[in-house]
Formats: sequence, structure tokens, C-alpha cells
Amino acid sequence: MPTEESSGCQQMSSQAKGLHMPITSETDGPNATCVIDGRFDAHETPSFRSFVDEFHASRPGEALRLRVVLARTTFIDSSGLAELVRAMKQLTAGGGGGGIVLVEPADPVLVILELTRLSTMFEIEEAATLTIDTE
Repeated sequence: MPTEESSGCQQMSSQAKGLHMPITSETDGPNATCVIDGRFDAHETPSFRSFVDEFHASRPGEALRLRVVLARTTFIDSSGLAELVRAMKQLTAGGGGGGIVLVEPADPVLVILELTRLSTMFEIEEAATLTIDTE
């Protein structure tokens, strides 16, 4: 369940919601940051999808921006890639200026993004300044 922070941000952990993916997320109005630790595969994608769906539904009609931090993601498969593409389509629908940024993808993830040429579809940010507690 999201908890309100004094800064106006909301934090949600999939573990607190009973989901298994090691995901930590923070929303601040139309902006959100999601940190994915470990594997991003078919077993973990439901919690990412749930977060994106909740974020999208929480602010209908607004241009939403999602930063997905992949610095500690050790593996990604086709289902993880599909969820990233789905999130991008969901957040850019209607051309309202929303979008998704992949932040600091770990080498194994970057290799897959490049091999599949998805690296040309996503904005990729090499360095991040995070204010999210990932513990």
C-alpha cells in the first residue's frame, strides 16, 4: 500500500503488496522512479505491470514520466522486455509527452537491449541521482 511521505512522494514496495519482485518505487505527481533488483523475467513481471497500471490509473489524462533504474538488474528476458515496451506504449499513448527512461542499465541488460535494438526505442540515462530508499 502506498505511504505518503512528507515531501509529497509516495513509496510502494511490491513485497509489501504480496508480490515477489524486488522492486522499490516512488511517485511524485506525474513522475515515478522504479528500481528493479535481480532478475526481470516472467516470474517477476506481474509486480512491475501492477505498479505501472496503478501509476497510470492514478493520474488519468496527465503526461506521466517513469524512470526505471536497472543498475542492479542481473538478467532480463523477453517477458521483461515486453513489459518495458508495454509500459512505454501505455505512458506515451495519446502523445501527451509522457514516457519512460531506462536508467543505468547493467551490462547484461544493456547487451540484450542492444541485441534486440530496443536501445533505439528507449531513452537511456547513464547516471542517476536517486533519492529513493532501496533498503
